[in-house]
Amino acid sequence: MRRSVELLQFNRGGYLLVVDAGLMRRAAERNDAERTLLQTIELDRAVAVATEYAGTKSTIMVCGDVSVGGMNLSGFAPRDASGAIWLGSDSASGPSLTWASGPKGKTPAELANERAPIEPSNPNPDAAWLPPEAALEPAVIYAAVAREAASDMIALGSGLGADALHGTLESTRIFDIIQDNL
Repeated sequence: MRRSVELLQFNRGGYLLVVDAGLMRRAAERNDAERTLLQTIELDRAVAVATEYAGTKSTIMVCGDVSVGGMNLSGFAPRDASGAIWLGSDSASGPSLTWASGPKGKTPAELANERAPIEPSNPNPDAAWLPPEAALEPAVIYAAVAREAASDMIALGSGLGADALHGTLESTRIFDIIQDNL
């Protein structure tokens, strides 16, 4: 990211840099929550680098991928919110980060063939049929990759045109906002 900005900053007419955070999406498709959030932090660092190089008068828009395995922001931040993202623990205090089930569930055949180890406190092996690793990041249903969820896209921005990012917008409106401000 830093090298891209260094090369593009010499263009007197400005520039439009589009960065695809594909590692975040791939981790979400595997239902790897920890890796997804780590890649989200890396994206945040990349945006910080872009902001540092571009300056405060530049426009920076960050849009979430529409297919991140069901990870989404439920609810809406206050219209005048800026700076750090607002995350609440309940719907009354603001939006919350939610996660849909992904691919780490066992197939019905795998569940039928596996048995958990018998513990002294539970001598009945038929009562403990669920393998322990299936409970680490369980999925409601088996899927090869996390299923896409129809949900609103997350979009944040600062600078010229960022005030147009509010409420609910059609996803194609992002392109109109960029074009209007070039």
